[in-house]
This record gives sequence, structure tokens and C-alpha cells, in this order.
Amino acid sequence: MYKLELFLPEEYPMTPPKVRFMTKIYHPNVDRLGRICLDVLKDKWSPALQIRTVLISIQALMSAPNPDDPLNNEAADHWWDPPQRRGLPAGVCALSFSCPILKKSDLCKHKRPKLLSRPVVRPCGL
Repeated sequence: MYKLELFLPEEYPMTPPKVRFMTKIYHPNVDRLGRICLDVLKDKWSPALQIRTVLISIQALMSAPNPDDPLNNEAADHWWDPPQRRGLPAGVCALSFSCPILKKSDLCKHKRPKLLSRPVVRPCGL
């Protein structure tokens, strides 16, 4: 599960909402501060769009990154790695921050995460 911050500027709906990830994530289109590179949050914004549309677009971006227009160049470079390694660093980092059963020490080390010995209390959304 990811936490996002949504801010509606005074000029909304004429200007897009400001959205950023509060949960740390390693993704080609999300920088270290959680800012998101997404067309509907920038030049493709229209006052006719709803917050629901923005959230669905972010959800789609999570499953289909756009490494050709990255905010995080390192994550974009990993995306272009061979298919057997593609997504592993992002998965390790995203899971470590969003799933309570993973060790934080395994973040971004490009290895499979180790599970803690305690039982799973809730699903991690996978």
C-alpha cells in the first residue's frame, strides 16, 4: 500500500492538483522526494479531469513505467536491464517501505528481500 499526498491549489480546477508519494518508492517516474512525472499532472491537465482520473493514471503508471521520460534516471536505467533483472530493485525498495514484514536494511541493495521471522499480520497488496 502506498501513501500519497494530494494538494488542491487555489486555482484548481484550472490548474492540476499537486500529488506526491509519501511512501518512498524506487520508480523511473518518481523522484526521491516523491514527485511524480505524469502528463495529466502537467501539460495534459484539463479542468474536466477528476481526481479519480488522476489516481487511476498514477495506478497505471505504477504498473507501466515510462522510462523514456524519467524523473529518476537510476531507476530508468534499471528498467532497461535484461528482463530477468527488470523491476527487481524497484520491487525491493517499494516492498520494503510499504510492507511491514520486510527488513528496511534490504532497501535498494539489488537483492531479494529477507522476510522477518514474525508472522504476516496483513497482506502487502501483492
